[in-house]
Amino acid sequence: MKENLRCQLITLQEVYDLSFSLAQKIRASSFRPDVIVAIARGGFVSARFLCDFLDVKAMSSVSIRHYVAAATKEPQAQLLYPLMADVKDKKVLIVDDVDDSGDTLQLAMDHVATLSPSEVQTAVLHEKSNSSFRVRFKAKSITEWCWVIYPWAVVVDVGGIMLREYSAATELEDLREQLLKDHEIDVSKDVLRKVMIHSNHGH
Repeated sequence: MKENLRCQLITLQEVYDLSFSLAQKIRASSFRPDVIVAIARGGFVSARFLCDFLDVKAMSSVSIRHYVAAATKEPQAQLLYPLMADVKDKKVLIVDDVDDSGDTLQLAMDHVATLSPSEVQTAVLHEKSNSSFRVRFKAKSITEWCWVIYPWAVVVDVGGIMLREYSAATELEDLREQLLKDHEIDVSKDVLRKVMIHSNHGH
C-alpha cells in the first residue's frame, strides 16, 4: 500500500453522470456494441447504466481478481470465471470501473478475443495516466495518482484501511478525522458504523 494513500470517494450520482458521459462518447464514435461485458465486480453498475444509455439488451460478465483491498493487489490478475456468453461474430464492449494498472483489462481483452468476436472495445469511468493499457472510451482521466473508492467498494476499501492502520478501539469521530487527514476520505459516522459492522473492525 502507498504511504499516506490519497483516496477519492465517488458517489452513485457521479457514477450515473460519468456513465452517461461515457455513453455519449461511445455514441459519437462508429462503434455499436452488440454485447456489453462487465468485469466483475467493479464494472457491473456502469455496465448496467450503459446498457440503458446505449439501448443494448445483451449483458454478461467475466470475473477477474487483481486488487483484494485498497491499493493492495495480488502479483497478477487472475481469471476466476470466464465469459459464458456466445460472442462469436459480435461487437463486444468490455466495461470496468477504473483502468488502474491495465492488467485486468488486458487479461479481459485477451480472454474475450479467444471467443471470436468481430470486434472488442473497452470502456471505463476513470483511466489513470500510469496504466500500461489504454481503453478506447473513458469518462474521465486521472493524472495525479489516487485510489478511487466507488460506492460498491466502500466496505472493502475503507474497512481495509481501518483494519490496517487504526485500532479497533478508536472512537468513531476520531476515525472520521484520521481518515480525512491521512487519506482525504470524508465519510459520515453512519457510513463508518456500517463499514465497521461488515469489516470486523470493532464490535
